[in-house]
Amino acid sequence: MGIGFYLLTKQLFVADAYQGFLVAGPNGGLATTIASSAEGMPFKLPTGLDVDQSTGNVYFTDASSQYSLSQIQEAIDTGDATGRLLKYDRNTQQVTVLLGGLSGAGGTSISSEGSFVLVSEFIAKRIQKFWLTGPKALTYQKFWSLFKEDQLTLRGPY
Repeated sequence: MGIGFYLLTKQLFVADAYQGFLVAGPNGGLATTIASSAEGMPFKLPTGLDVDQSTGNVYFTDASSQYSLSQIQEAIDTGDATGRLLKYDRNTQQVTVLLGGLSGAGGTSISSEGSFVLVSEFIAKRIQKFWLTGPKALTYQKFWSLFKEDQLTLRGPY
C-alpha cells in the first residue's frame, strides 16, 4: 500500500497490507521481508511509507493494530485508534514505534531537511506532525484537520 525508493542504495521499500515491511534490491526480483512486527506487536495493516534520503531511514504506518485490510470498514465504523507511526533505522535494522494511538494511520511524508514527518489519519481526518530533531524532537502536534474547530493556519515552508 506504500512504496519508497532509497536513491543511494537503489532499494525499493514496500509497506504491504498482507506481507508486512519489505525491500527489493537494486537488481529487482522478489522483495524480502524486513519486519512483520514492531516491539512485539504484529503489523495488521501497513500503509504509507517515505524514505529519508539523507539517512536511509524509512518511516511508515500501520493503520490499525486490530483490523486487517479486509476489516477496514469495521475499523472506520468503530473509530479505531490503534494505528502507529513506525521507523526503520537503516543502521540498526530495527523497527520502532514512534507514535501510537493513531486513528487510521495512512500516508507519511518526511520534510526535506529531515526534521519532522507528517502522518495522515484517514479515520480522524487529520494530519499529525511528528518532530524528529530539534527542541521539539519526539513530540507531535496536530498539523491539519478536516474539522473547522481543529483548523490550524498553515504557513510555509513545510
